[in-house]
Amino acid sequence: GAAPVHERIVAARRLIDRGYRVGFHFDPLLYYPGWEKGYREVIGLLGQHIPPQAIAWISIGSLRYMPHLKKVGQRRFSGTKIFSGEFIPGIDGKMRYLQDLRIEMYTQIVRWLRDYSQDVFIYFCMESEHVWQRALGFAPSSNSELKKLLEERTEVV
Repeated sequence: GAAPVHERIVAARRLIDRGYRVGFHFDPLLYYPGWEKGYREVIGLLGQHIPPQAIAWISIGSLRYMPHLKKVGQRRFSGTKIFSGEFIPGIDGKMRYLQDLRIEMYTQIVRWLRDYSQDVFIYFCMESEHVWQRALGFAPSSNSELKKLLEERTEVV
């Protein structure tokens, strides 16, 4: 029942036109045949409608879920193939895509976002320092540092 992506981006543009900064959340990324085309098109829409300097941040995360929610999802959406990929339990107990797959997806998304803007702040949701380093080239030293980086981007410009 959510609005289509294009409508969401147009709505974000209306906020920008009224003086607000916006954030975008590519979370959860879903791995499916043709995922590259789908996410590339979304980033293309950003390029068409959103000036990079109006973006406070872009967060990226992949599908993760508590193990018991798999049955709930399958019951509610009996035709879904979301849970058919390979998942492993993370340190937090959530099921996640394999690390190499997450890094592959993140690296590609970051590459496309950097083609759009070298300056937009990108961060990962619920990922290890290792994943940050491999896919983004840096990692905050702590949650406090990440919080500070995000707060800096919410200041009025």
